[in-house]
Amino acid sequence: MSTDSRDNNNGESPDGGDRDSTEPDESLDELELGEKEYLGYWVLRIREETGGQPISRSVFWKLCCLTDRHLIREYSLDISFPRHWYKYGEVGEAHSLTRDFFKAPKARFWQGQEYHSKEIPETAFEVDNERKTVIRQAALETVREYQDKSAQGLKEIQYNEFAPNDFIESYSKLREHLEKLDSITEDNDNTRQVDLHDFIENEERDHIEKLLDKMVTTYPREKYPDVYRLYLRWDDTMRMLVEQNRSIHEQKVFLELFVEKLSEITLRFEHNHAIPEERLESWQEARDDKIEQLNEGIEETRKECLSRREQSGELESIAHIYDEVIMEKI
Repeated sequence: MSTDSRDNNNGESPDGGDRDSTEPDESLDELELGEKEYLGYWVLRIREETGGQPISRSVFWKLCCLTDRHLIREYSLDISFPRHWYKYGEVGEAHSLTRDFFKAPKARFWQGQEYHSKEIPETAFEVDNERKTVIRQAALETVREYQDKSAQGLKEIQYNEFAPNDFIESYSKLREHLEKLDSITEDNDNTRQVDLHDFIENEERDHIEKLLDKMVTTYPREKYPDVYRLYLRWDDTMRMLVEQNRSIHEQKVFLELFVEKLSEITLRFEHNHAIPEERLESWQEARDDKIEQLNEGIEETRKECLSRREQSGELESIAHIYDEVIMEKI
């Protein structure tokens, strides 16, 4: 069964939208179901018929994005399905669809929700029959191609094939590396506070620094100018975490802070498709708060790192004086 841990969040989902926490109660006559909903409906229907397992929120929205890309690329049909780049790749913008074509109860096999299609007649969808045929075919081909992929597998496909630029691909590689190392620390110590040298060679620290170097050289300064100063501050602080041999989990959490806020401040504005203007405006209204949250998160970690550096310097000074006293006695 899928165990997509990213369905375990409160409030805003990692896909950039609020959880679908309520079940719609509109009658079929009152529903407004168009091409976008038809695509989502058939992704669910086909996945249920071919997969035989519940589908998580993350998997569903990623399959919708992949289906829409396939529809445009192979059939030259753009139905304005709303999607944007976010924290874990490209996601469907749930708020911009009428979500009455599915049910989203509490998941039975992981923390979060599982999605199920509703029984809705074809006539409820206001879509031309010829376009229905094309959309169904694109959904069938996409779901069959990726039916065995987990949310993690779909995320990797999106980064490998559709990452908007090298910088996004670079931080994805760093995150993938830290996640792998973090799983090692978790296996070896349930407290998740293992220092770098306790379980890996010094080369791993060098590798992390090289991945950080790659991020610096690929940062699209002209594309993301508003975050550049904060990014440099984050990079310097991240290197202090590495230098001080802080736990891999702490390094991963600090990376996630940056990626999440970058997504909210910049990525979903710069890399999106068919997002309604009112949704963009709501994101814009929250943008200053997201910038401040990133700044506060960086400064909090930076202050702690600098404090540890000062303490380390004091201890080294005391140790040096102690050594001198011992040598004089000898």
